[in-house]
Amino acid sequence: MAGPKLSRFLAECPSSVWRKATLAGERDAIVEWSPVVGARNSDVRVGITRKGAWAIQVDDNRIELLTSSADRRLTPFLGSILQEVEDAVEDAFSDMGLPRRLAQEFPYDVIALSGLESTSMELRSAALSWAECLESKELLVPALRSIVLEESATHLMRQEAKRLLYRGRSK
Repeated sequence: MAGPKLSRFLAECPSSVWRKATLAGERDAIVEWSPVVGARNSDVRVGITRKGAWAIQVDDNRIELLTSSADRRLTPFLGSILQEVEDAVEDAFSDMGLPRRLAQEFPYDVIALSGLESTSMELRSAALSWAECLESKELLVPALRSIVLEESATHLMRQEAKRLLYRGRSK
């Protein structure tokens, strides 16, 4: 869920920003949402509902609310460096008439978590790069601990996860 600051701004967005979509898993629940950013070389799009909940586009007319759990459908975002995604989110918010700084509310940590919990070493490596740049790593701590203890992870990957855990504690 988006913070109160973002929710207040969303309520003031013009109606032209919003599209109607069916909420997956909810019979006939229609919500207003706006796609914010798509993953490069993928059909995956993440957007925000008018009430401030982040959602992933399931198909042309349906969305599903994101939670703070890993979602493998988000891993295509890890094909881009974090700064590219942040810039795209800021641009989308600007186009919606929202202050660019509110892009900090985007669920970057959920995307990183999705990669850290993947079995793909390539996705884990990309997720560790994202985690390095994230301000808050709280959501990632269990996944980072798991990598540190996992024998199948490379030594370098375990060291990076350990460093991120230590750095998060010292702040």
